[in-house]
Amino acid sequence: MQIISRGRLFGAKLMAEGQIKWDDGYLTIMGMPGIMLPLSAFITFQKILEDRSGRDRGGMDIYNQFKLVGREIANAEKKTYHRHGSELLFCTWELSSFAGFGKFIVIDVNEEKAKCIFNVQNSNIANIYGKSDRPSCHIMRGLAAGVSQIAFERDDIECIETACKCTGYPECSFEVQPRAELMKDDRRHLVKKQIG
Repeated sequence: MQIISRGRLFGAKLMAEGQIKWDDGYLTIMGMPGIMLPLSAFITFQKILEDRSGRDRGGMDIYNQFKLVGREIANAEKKTYHRHGSELLFCTWELSSFAGFGKFIVIDVNEEKAKCIFNVQNSNIANIYGKSDRPSCHIMRGLAAGVSQIAFERDDIECIETACKCTGYPECSFEVQPRAELMKDDRRHLVKKQIG
């Protein structure tokens, strides 16, 4: 188990290396154009999608969009820091901690099986989303799946949330694996609800 709580240090490193730049109203992070918005804007958009399309479909739409974002972030980190596999995952969790997603606890990483199990303590997504009858951290799931697809160099990687603070658990738990592996056991119902 590895606790990723060096987000502040990673942010300082990005700034010291000139990887975070502000120039006349233009922000870039590792060469990617960015903006700063409150997370509530994304959660509100997620809830609108869930209301219009149904809880599961709306969650899948957010998940799929943020999977693309995760791939973009991982490619930028790969280009900037030349990391691959589990090193790229740990780099991403440090960036995510710096970005305010919460404190990451990595339970297991197996590059050969393209598998990662991690928890997020004090998840800002769950804190803002509020109470729910099902896991609701689709933004985090999408980011994790997209980053893992780049880290493990496999397009069949998906992420499910097995426990969520929104449903009363003390922290959020995620499992990243190839889709076929996720479909093999009792998590199949989560895969169908969260991924389709």
